[in-house]
Amino acid sequence: MDFNSLLETAKKMGETASNQQKELENKSFSFSCQNNLITGKINLLLCNMEYPKSFEELMTCFKMLPGIGNKGAERMAYAIYDMSEEDVKRFSQALTSFKENVHTCPICGNLSEGDKCEICADHERDQSTICVVESPKDVFAMEKMKEYHGLYHVLGGTISIMDGKTMDDLNIMSLFDRITPDTKEVIIATNATREGETTALFLAKLLDKKGVNTTRIAHGLPIGS
Repeated sequence: MDFNSLLETAKKMGETASNQQKELENKSFSFSCQNNLITGKINLLLCNMEYPKSFEELMTCFKMLPGIGNKGAERMAYAIYDMSEEDVKRFSQALTSFKENVHTCPICGNLSEGDKCEICADHERDQSTICVVESPKDVFAMEKMKEYHGLYHVLGGTISIMDGKTMDDLNIMSLFDRITPDTKEVIIATNATREGETTALFLAKLLDKKGVNTTRIAHGLPIGS
């Protein structure tokens, strides 16, 4: 098929689509009611039914969560609708309680409900080792492995030129306040991303100037036997 034929085919397809749209705009309907025939016209293209305002507002709130789009928010809103009133109240109270009670530990930056987190309050943990991570979820991931028994320090992110995050935006300086003569090792466990590696390199240089022994946590799989 040559170029002119393709253009002619595309033109015909466009005309067909236009005609079909016009048909939908003036689609006739008829139905019977008590032996009386009722006829009329309806614009099918304008029949976009909207949810009630409260439903739409709930969907908007769900879409604030990362990875939640229109379909996901709609599904979650219907799930709330199907819940019992007791479960909805419990759900609402859990959200309120979370925001009121959960805060960052003033010592390490981990999640806490008290004056300090459970790890900082546990004097049986190895006080000579500090593991530096990006976020609280990294702390919980490490704890699930049950291999590390030292302390943690949460940076609250990484150095990122793209996002405009510098050293001053992270929980770095408070790390040096925690280092004492009894500190034997600081393990840098930032993620293996460009930002994570940049932050790890920066921290290692700062700690080296303080004479602190630093270790970079291993990533990936070993090669060879």
